[in-house]
Amino acid sequence: MNRILKGLSASVVLALVVSVFAAVPVLAAAKDARVDVGTGLSVTVTNVVDENPAAHLYVANAPATVTFEGTNFGLEKIEYYRHGELWGNSFVVTKFAGRPNFDVMKYTYYGNPQVHDALVEMPQEPPLWVTGNRATLTNPGFYAVVGQQNINAPQVPFFIKIAAQTDAGMAVPAGADVFVDGRGAMLEAYNVSDNYYFKLRDVAMAMKGTQKPFEVKWDGEKNAIYIETGKAYTSVGGESSLPQRLAQSAVPTAAKVYVNGQEVQFTAFNVRGNNYFKLRDLAKALNVGITWDSTNKVIQVNSGSTYTE
Repeated sequence: MNRILKGLSASVVLALVVSVFAAVPVLAAAKDARVDVGTGLSVTVTNVVDENPAAHLYVANAPATVTFEGTNFGLEKIEYYRHGELWGNSFVVTKFAGRPNFDVMKYTYYGNPQVHDALVEMPQEPPLWVTGNRATLTNPGFYAVVGQQNINAPQVPFFIKIAAQTDAGMAVPAGADVFVDGRGAMLEAYNVSDNYYFKLRDVAMAMKGTQKPFEVKWDGEKNAIYIETGKAYTSVGGESSLPQRLAQSAVPTAAKVYVNGQEVQFTAFNVRGNNYFKLRDLAKALNVGITWDSTNKVIQVNSGSTYTE
């Protein structure tokens, strides 16, 4: 897949000759914008509020859906960047942050009309992407979109800016190896304001079967999270899923948190509908031993020991 969907280089600045940004007209209301990218090929962007087609630049409110329309796409690609600005007459994007997940991504092979789902089965040879493939853009920032017939032709992107959300921060996927009682644990983690945050239910799943398991319950009516120590965790699905590659919006968790019936104060964030906590805060509340190897970025959790500062 990396060969087929080869990325725009994260170290190379992408540039297009554009008009001055001040010339972008302000639209009265959000609308769909159709971008022609080749003979019989187009890309539709929803929720567009500003645009300058000559500049290949579109500004949209989240969520914005990007849909590839046409039956002869050899390449469909969206890349996310945290920064974009005008340099003279050129618009440039920098600080590559990954690729958003597609909601629908189907394809056929040359000479074979059978449709395959790339979300289930990755192409084994250069595919023909079918019409209707789409992705939803929600994170503030800049997106470079490429859709073209010839995979070997120079890639000419157009750009989408998703307006910033004033009440949200940025959660960047973080790499840290976590071991629970010596066993590797798959915990989805994000870095928010230079601190690591882990999904609460992933931690509960990792602690299941140890000396200090805990249960997690959610009360939607009271907007409260209940943690009960000494009880085996009950899976609700989605735990220990593959980590996200893309930065996400992080909103401070508004829910109250109770440990064994007592309200506790945690710094926590809600990312993609799940609550993320500092692992050390959880270890302290659960009285679990924890160590951090900053050189190798390794966290050791020991359920047989007690918490120490």
